[in-house]
Amino acid sequence: MRLFWHKNYSQKYSSSLFPTFPPSIKRLVIDIMQLLRIFFICLLPAIQFGQEVIPYPDNSPYAKDFEAMGIPSLSKIWDEMDYQKTFDILDQIYEADKFSLPRSESAYSADLFKRLTALENFEWLADEKKNIGNRIIGFERLKEVPFRTLIYYIENLEEQERFGREVLECLFLDLFVYQIGLELYTDLEISLGDRAQLGNFQQGFQRLQLEFNQKIGMTLKVFEEDYTRYAERDLLTFANKLYFLLPKISNPTYRKQLKSRLKMMENADFCPNLLQIIKEMRQQL
Repeated sequence: MRLFWHKNYSQKYSSSLFPTFPPSIKRLVIDIMQLLRIFFICLLPAIQFGQEVIPYPDNSPYAKDFEAMGIPSLSKIWDEMDYQKTFDILDQIYEADKFSLPRSESAYSADLFKRLTALENFEWLADEKKNIGNRIIGFERLKEVPFRTLIYYIENLEEQERFGREVLECLFLDLFVYQIGLELYTDLEISLGDRAQLGNFQQGFQRLQLEFNQKIGMTLKVFEEDYTRYAERDLLTFANKLYFLLPKISNPTYRKQLKSRLKMMENADFCPNLLQIIKEMRQQL
């Protein structure tokens, strides 16, 4: 943003805008204009570094219209097949008009987005009453769902994430699901005993650990590098959710890594509320 101010503004405005005003009034107006100029110059840093992120237009249909297209019922817990049907339809919608995708706070499609990212679709994976083998199979089938959903919304090459609320919801779900998966494989390793040293299991477990580390990286990158691309309100919501999720990570290596990176964030130029959440998050680990 640039402000253009004529260096001879006093003479210019004295002769053109108020030629009939008394000298005292002219001087008062000029002084006010000078104060306004200083005010706008001081405001520039706030305009530059505190930009409002304006969400994309919401062209999404009502949830019932999505269901008429073939989207599964929103009143039930979704499984792998439900997600596949949904992605087939959302692929077509994205190609036609990405503004018609379901949105997290839409007056029309919020219920669909809520079902799409509902934690309860995945919570059965952590139910210790269910067979661990079936839960691991379920995890392997569902683990790509959050990232598959994220692809519709994320725009890494843009200056701002105008689907920011949806992106952060998907990132949180991605970490949530992989945290369950990591606990599942850790429990399976214990139950297998010596058999856990077999090549196939170790290879799968190591791959999962690498993927989980990548998920942590994507999550923390929001605060470490990309926080100016998101609305402050959405970052606060995201941080509040992470506050309850991160302490559930039991692996000491990941907890140490998280604690160290969160400590470094405390020096960032965040709003006071966000800094407080990050500090408390670190203290929980």
